[in-house]
Amino acid sequence: MKARRILNDMSRRGTNLKSLLSLIPLAFVAGCSMIGVRQPNSVYLIDTAYPATVTDCRLIAESLRDPRRSERDVTERCPWPVGVCIGFFYVLDTPFSLVSDTVCLPWDVYRLSVISACSASVAKQDAPAAQQKAAKTLGIPVEKTLPKSGIVLRLIPAGSFVMGSPKSEKDRCEDEAQHKVTLTNTFYMGKYEVTQGQWKQLMGRNPSCLTNSGDNAPVDNVGWHDCTNFMERLAALEGMPKHSFRLPTEAEWEYACRASTTTVFCYGDAPDKSMSNCRIVHGCDILERTLPVGQFKPNAWGLYDMHGNVSEWCANWYYCYQWHEVSPTGPAQGLNHVVRGGCWWISVDFQRSAERDVVEPNYKSYMTGFRLCMPVGD
Repeated sequence: MKARRILNDMSRRGTNLKSLLSLIPLAFVAGCSMIGVRQPNSVYLIDTAYPATVTDCRLIAESLRDPRRSERDVTERCPWPVGVCIGFFYVLDTPFSLVSDTVCLPWDVYRLSVISACSASVAKQDAPAAQQKAAKTLGIPVEKTLPKSGIVLRLIPAGSFVMGSPKSEKDRCEDEAQHKVTLTNTFYMGKYEVTQGQWKQLMGRNPSCLTNSGDNAPVDNVGWHDCTNFMERLAALEGMPKHSFRLPTEAEWEYACRASTTTVFCYGDAPDKSMSNCRIVHGCDILERTLPVGQFKPNAWGLYDMHGNVSEWCANWYYCYQWHEVSPTGPAQGLNHVVRGGCWWISVDFQRSAERDVVEPNYKSYMTGFRLCMPVGD
């Protein structure tokens, strides 16, 4: 099986010296069998554009060493910077202990391939039960209403999930590589998108293009910095510290959207116009405006309109996913911020739970709004 996969890879890439080097791990496995040594469980052939050292190789191997994973081919991304191209391999044995490593060979390689690898997985939890347990443990309500503004928040318990989409998912993009994410802190998330009425209450004017949708429709035509200003004023109105409210990180947003689901949308794999305000197909079946929040069914956390209505700003800059991230906040600086969830104007294809879109922080559109995030303890 391993030999077939290596030779198939050679035929796709062309038989050259670099490809012949791919046979090194195979020869190692064959040698083990010939001399009576137990064959390793997994052979990892890793090619990456990176000026690697033995330490670098060990770190990369460590990211693959997770006994809860299953076989997959990790060809979707290389999160390390491109530099001097090298090739190397690891032979890992049960229980994923390092047997042999070699750093070698400056050949042109711009991909990461794993011959017998794994995919991230986490134990599936019952979302409402986890929500209730977190509330009981922390002594706080599942649902919280801010007294002055009337904004309603839902508790999202800390936990782990698989972020991104599988290769088999229709309409997926290359920057959606699946990886495990652990969120260590419980937080509150807006039950609804911030509305035009709530914006006018704090900011004095309505910037929305779609004012005919009414005060209970989501505010639109607001940039990233506008959202930050709104949240600072909200904190002052509620008599809370200045930075009590923020936008959710991209990981928090997807975790909150999925609510323990692994399907294309939080409600299943098939598009359903009864579940969100969107185009079902390009150019038809469109309502031509936003709708008042809460018109469709909520997800398992009790959040409405996570798909459609308006695309939602996230806190962090756009970046390439890493292997296993813990409460990721993204890079310190960048060019574009992430927006999630899709909107009323675009096809449902762009409303998938894993779909990522990027825009400049000053971008304003009738398609873009936001919802609040509030860390627990504030």
